[in-house]
Amino acid sequence: MTAWNGLMIAALAKGYAVTGEESYRTAAEGGIRFILEHLQTPAGRLLRSSHRGAVSVPAFLEDYAFFVHGLIGLYEATLDRTRLDDALRLTLEMLRLFGEKEEGGLYDTGSDAEEVLVRTKGADDGVIPSGNSVAALNLFRLGRITADDGLVREGERLLRAFMGSAARQPAGHLYLLSALDYFTAPAVEVTLVGRRDAPETVAMLRAIGRRFIPGLVLRFAGEGEKEGLTTIDGKTAAYVCAKGACRPPLADAGELGKLLDEV
Repeated sequence: MTAWNGLMIAALAKGYAVTGEESYRTAAEGGIRFILEHLQTPAGRLLRSSHRGAVSVPAFLEDYAFFVHGLIGLYEATLDRTRLDDALRLTLEMLRLFGEKEEGGLYDTGSDAEEVLVRTKGADDGVIPSGNSVAALNLFRLGRITADDGLVREGERLLRAFMGSAARQPAGHLYLLSALDYFTAPAVEVTLVGRRDAPETVAMLRAIGRRFIPGLVLRFAGEGEKEGLTTIDGKTAAYVCAKGACRPPLADAGELGKLLDEV
């Protein structure tokens, strides 16, 4: 199932970010490849599930939201731009297929699905988070990473659509409140500039991954890709902006960890 594998991929990506255990990364990447190769139509439409090679119906909202959640997690753990691009593409497709223009919120089923009597939408968490709640957090994270205010506004529309229900029953909307917390928390923007596979880049990713940073916005740029951001003596540099100020760049993972603990 695409949705459940998305949650698994996110967990494996986080495990890799914290520990550096390569088997976690390998498993996460294998899950992504399987979904993109076997649970996606040639036109790019995700499918719900696969059993013994036979695929089922078009994917639901939770399939898109959870899979994008996993893609963002692996991007943050590896800085692989391909995963970020996949997350952006599928998020735009999600908005097109499941969006509701009048009241906000996303339907559980796509506009291209077989006709149903009522298209439902909700943000109540069960044993797994709701598709709308995960989608809201995805939109905020992607919007901030790519500096796309349009995606952030879509995330705000989702919050507004369901915040009345969350206020009445907060225990049933914990993931929606997590999305709200990310949106309102002070952003901690970290941009790594250098080579993605450089040892110092990997060490910095470990320093970031081992810490819980609620407002983290992680970006990567190669040498010369962003004006004013350069490496330090040929080594990967970390640029950190938080609390309305940007700190001098750092080239040491240990120093980066100390700075992140302070901010």
